[in-house]
Amino acid sequence: MRIAIVIPGTQGDVRPLVALGLGLAARGHTVRIVTVDEFKPLVRGAGLEFGGLSGDLKATAAQHQAAFERGQGIATMLRTAQQVMRALVAPWVAEGLAACQDTDLVLAGGGAVPLGASLAEALGRPFVQAYLQPNVLFGHLPSLRLPVPARTLPSPVNRSLNRVLDLLAWQAQRPAVNDVVRKGLGLKPYPWPGPGAQMRTAWPILFGFSPTIVPPPPHWRARARVTGYWSLTTDAAWTPPARLVDFLAAGPAPLYIGFGSMTDQQAPARAELVKRALALTGQRAVLATGWGGLPPGIDAPEDQLMVIDGAPHDWLFPRVRAAVHHGGAGTVAAAFAAGIPSIIVPFLGDQFFWGWRARQLGVAPAPLSRKTITADDLAAAIGRTEESGMRDRARALGMRIAAERGVDAAVTALGDWGLLADAALPALDVA
Repeated sequence: MRIAIVIPGTQGDVRPLVALGLGLAARGHTVRIVTVDEFKPLVRGAGLEFGGLSGDLKATAAQHQAAFERGQGIATMLRTAQQVMRALVAPWVAEGLAACQDTDLVLAGGGAVPLGASLAEALGRPFVQAYLQPNVLFGHLPSLRLPVPARTLPSPVNRSLNRVLDLLAWQAQRPAVNDVVRKGLGLKPYPWPGPGAQMRTAWPILFGFSPTIVPPPPHWRARARVTGYWSLTTDAAWTPPARLVDFLAAGPAPLYIGFGSMTDQQAPARAELVKRALALTGQRAVLATGWGGLPPGIDAPEDQLMVIDGAPHDWLFPRVRAAVHHGGAGTVAAAFAAGIPSIIVPFLGDQFFWGWRARQLGVAPAPLSRKTITADDLAAAIGRTEESGMRDRARALGMRIAAERGVDAAVTALGDWGLLADAALPALDVA
């Protein structure tokens, strides 16, 4: 059968869904990844079909983050988000419809769930949600939209707070989804509270994270499964630069330092802070500039610091001793899977949750505040990651995650729910 996976997003969003697509293709299904043009080489290199969506997600993410950092009021931030999202999704109606037209099943990940669900409804196809974070059915946990409080709140309080925050998030999406996507597809608008009821009770859900990291709650609905991580261990579109390979081989395993899709107006000062912390600890490091969380062209001894645009975490993290990062779902998953400690400097959203959870698991020190962090703070956190207890816990956690085979578990779930035709080929080892 033919399956569309709709996932406009960052590297951390797209790579896991490509891994899931490979698992489905290994069972004989034809898979099309519907995402922005930036990821066309990744998708095509994996041997999957590509459905293109236009738009500059990097610029969009920067606008959202800038509004958040300016500390604007909720009403102003909602209006900004609504305007940005309306403009972004406008071409996706026709592009998404064309990409999903000849498919038998539609999956969508994360923030693209209302888009994917609407496309599936318009085409009369079954629909599946796919998340890399424990939302929707995990209301008992601390919010993924706010910093985790110092004292954990009772589950009923978390549930109430999460419902309110989910409603606010929906109001940011509502004009784009109802007035652009659903109107463009000839569908009735979702009600004022949004599609939350369908998300919680009707549409099947795959959670692409480890049940070791976030176990499902005791009261669990049908057609929902926490499968384990979906790790993309190969990438035909990427070859490690010779200078990076040489740097890794030239001395002890370095640190990784990078903030992925985050941007930072203080990036030059952040780089100087990193250099001072490395001098204090005597560590080597690979520094990834990403979307602007750190600047290019950092002046540092070549034997101490290697500056790169980025590299697949599934390849790089097993070759480093610890990772300093923002705590995005994809990045923290790669660190858990690689069996290395993390130092998490959250910027926004679910990054605070993952920093809290990594500390709970004993594989990271307390998250560091991006606004107040000093070189001494970072150096002290680096020292913590060298402690044998933390390194042993991280290594054991990586081994448990490797045994979960998340892609195979996700494909099995779809089959158990009667959403897949009989498998034509044996599964490949892509978990």
